Amino acid sequence: MNHRFTPVITKRSLYKKMSESKLARIRKIAHEASKQSGNLFPMEVSDPVAVDGLPAAELKLLLWEKEKTQSVKTVLDSSSLPSSILLMVGPPGGFDSGEVQ
Repeated sequence: MNHRFTPVITKRSLYKKMSESKLARIRKIAHEASKQSGNLFPMEVSDPVAVDGLPAAELKLLLWEKEKTQSVKTVLDSSSLPSSILLMVGPPGGFDSGEVQ
């Protein structure tokens, strides 16, 4: 099982670039959190990517405050168990509507 955290650079991201020291700090925090929680599958932290460079996934979920018709629960209830899930949580101010498309 592979758990991966991939920072995404969006239009409203606070950091448009991430230094190696910042990325190393995030990786250390993820490693320590995995150890503390007894997680058998440690979190892998990838290099930051742009929205159009996101990894492929069988099910993609984007948490967007302007979504009015579907909830995460309805999507998960209507789907068979996917082999991979991509969950996106936006920056402060949310995703730009162009990024949602």
